[in-house]
Amino acid sequence: MNFSSLLSTRALPTIISVVLLCACIYGFLEILAAMGVWLLAQKPAQGEHPRCLPDNEGTWAIGMFMGKSPFSLQPIELVKPRVNTPSAWPVANPVYTCAHVTDVPSTFVADPFLWPMPDGKTIHMFYETKTHRNMQGDIGAAVSKDGGATFQHVGVVLDEPWHLSYPFVLEEGGQMYMIPEGSKSGQLRLYRAQSFPTKWILDQVLIEEPIIDASLVKWGGKWWMFASNRNVKTSKGCRELEIWYSDSLKGTWKPHPMNPVKQRVQGARCAGRPVVYRNQVYRFAQDCGYTYGHKVRAFQVGVLNTTHFMEREVPLNFQESKQGEGVAWNGVRYHHMDAHQLPSGNWIAAMDGDKYVSDYLTWDYVRRLAVLLPLAGAIAAVATTIYLFGGLSATLGAVGRSLRPAPPASLHRDGESSKSMSKRSAVWSSVGSSPLLRRRLVGPVTVQHCVLALGLLVLLVWVLPWFIWNFCRMPILSAIMYYVRHWSGPPDAIAVDGQFSKLSIMVMSYEARTVTLQAFVKHYSRCASVGEIIVVWNKGTPPDPARMDSAVPLRIRVEAKNSMNNRFRPDPEILNRAVLMLDDDIIMPCSDVERGFAKWRHHPERITGYYARILEGPIPQYLCIHGCEKYTFDLGLYNIILAGASFLDRELVFEAYYSEENTAGREYVDQVFNCDDLLLNYLMAHRLKGAQYVQYVRPTKRFDVGKLTSKRLSTGNFGPVRHRCTQDFAKMFGNPLKDRAYPLEYDGLGKPTCGPSWLGCLFV
Repeated sequence: MNFSSLLSTRALPTIISVVLLCACIYGFLEILAAMGVWLLAQKPAQGEHPRCLPDNEGTWAIGMFMGKSPFSLQPIELVKPRVNTPSAWPVANPVYTCAHVTDVPSTFVADPFLWPMPDGKTIHMFYETKTHRNMQGDIGAAVSKDGGATFQHVGVVLDEPWHLSYPFVLEEGGQMYMIPEGSKSGQLRLYRAQSFPTKWILDQVLIEEPIIDASLVKWGGKWWMFASNRNVKTSKGCRELEIWYSDSLKGTWKPHPMNPVKQRVQGARCAGRPVVYRNQVYRFAQDCGYTYGHKVRAFQVGVLNTTHFMEREVPLNFQESKQGEGVAWNGVRYHHMDAHQLPSGNWIAAMDGDKYVSDYLTWDYVRRLAVLLPLAGAIAAVATTIYLFGGLSATLGAVGRSLRPAPPASLHRDGESSKSMSKRSAVWSSVGSSPLLRRRLVGPVTVQHCVLALGLLVLLVWVLPWFIWNFCRMPILSAIMYYVRHWSGPPDAIAVDGQFSKLSIMVMSYEARTVTLQAFVKHYSRCASVGEIIVVWNKGTPPDPARMDSAVPLRIRVEAKNSMNNRFRPDPEILNRAVLMLDDDIIMPCSDVERGFAKWRHHPERITGYYARILEGPIPQYLCIHGCEKYTFDLGLYNIILAGASFLDRELVFEAYYSEENTAGREYVDQVFNCDDLLLNYLMAHRLKGAQYVQYVRPTKRFDVGKLTSKRLSTGNFGPVRHRCTQDFAKMFGNPLKDRAYPLEYDGLGKPTCGPSWLGCLFV
């Protein structure tokens, strides 16, 4: 049979059927994946600003950086003294996003250019905003009155029928000008400010060429322009650079005789304003090797005249984020920088950044397709094989029965007929044909049987748990981490009053809990608002921080005394005002951390956390024996937040906890090695008389992985000890919890599902 006849008879319909089946299975898997994301990643709205409209080009935003030079710039959240506002302590990047653009629907903001005013506080910023209604770039403006900590949107100040970006602003002869990138018009245009910063009019056309990202600097008595040219093919890959020069801004611009001075190399296309630093010209350029706009590179111009040009690369000294794609606002790309020297001598710069690669929506679909399509193909192949060859096992069984010899007559028992033997043969066929299995099912129970049963019991009761304990803890932790991270929605930072901030995580641990600590650090260091992790090391040899997989600075603070009070000890080296106190065996999604952080920022005086409890009675105490969380949810009231997962104001709480007023409380905690979280609640309730001192955050997912370690942080008979603590603390502070309870709010997620006391409440 030839190939054409094979296709016409049987193979072609089979292939078509398999393809259709594969397509149907793929569609079903897509539906399942979408339902899984909807069910498992559900979470309330992110912050008080609407999310920026999606754009396959990216999620670009703008951040501010400060330093002693353009090569020692630090993000605003690390600047000392700290830059604070009423809503952020400290202010953190990005300081400006498309959510700030209110007059047009924006998908991202990028290409920022600053213009600081002489007062040292007012800074104007011009940038590209991509408008969703026509997917075209316009030029927007914003202004800062506090030296760049916050920006207020002014409006879209320049709109043309073609795409605009890269609004290079400059001053010449007391007049403000702008040279935006508008290469699709086929010209390089100079605009003049008729009313700065809101109204711009065309002054003249500088060059009749489609110039890209024109960057000007005045040097050696001439104006120099670094730019790319759309007419040159290599300009599309950021790999082409030209130079033009003129005696005046509005004079005749001449191309450099070496043009293109750079071609087919990364670091050619401009990435912001050239600067003059220590009597040298420096140029910033894009590296698009990994993806468009991957990073900024710096070059020192060594020779620049009308006949020659030479530059060499120098370190930019920019600290890139390690938090990865989809987390840090500039974790994947930063392709623009505009630096200025202030009257104080310090430098300030605006940079843009993106957390995703270019065309990230397309790549997300490709990655999903790469997983689901092979899976659908495998399922279709198995189903087709079963359908086509389903009779194979029956055929082989029939062949085997025909070849099996009949038992000899000498083996027949006395009085047993051939008919009964046939019945027994049918029974064996239904049970199985293994002679070993036949001997096990018939005959007396022997010592060997008992030994075998005892061995199986030991295997299940001791060997299997031992194997899981010694070899499966990390895989189990990894599985939990993967589930929490990938089925909990995007871990976006949440703006409060249009501003982002940073928090410090503090965790208490010691050498018997290093397994959970390693997983803890790896997970939480990749949450967007986490700025650092501090490990309070109470006992034993501390681990090497370099061996911990942390995406943020990690500090291990070794304590001289093993005390539960240590985590509340004042520490001037803590970078941020917000401290998330966490036990090292509690795992929650980053999205829950971000929600809790935003909620705390509205009321920083409160203990804001994820474990609520209720103390009742004339002298409030636990009325539950087991399942206290379920009891609290059933009652619908709470007045305690456990410190094992709570946000605290380090300036307010740590000072209060280590005050002279609380000396007796700290000594009590050291005596019982427990109840430090209860002491904190009594202390803050005492200090905040008449005001709410606790605030509950309902987690979407929460796992206690402490069962993977045999060591607890606190010791003793847990229930009775804490019962006595509540009575003794009430005496110390004048019973401050009496008649104070607050209704539970579940943040739109509904009341949690709670099982028996041994199971607890489920947040999965």
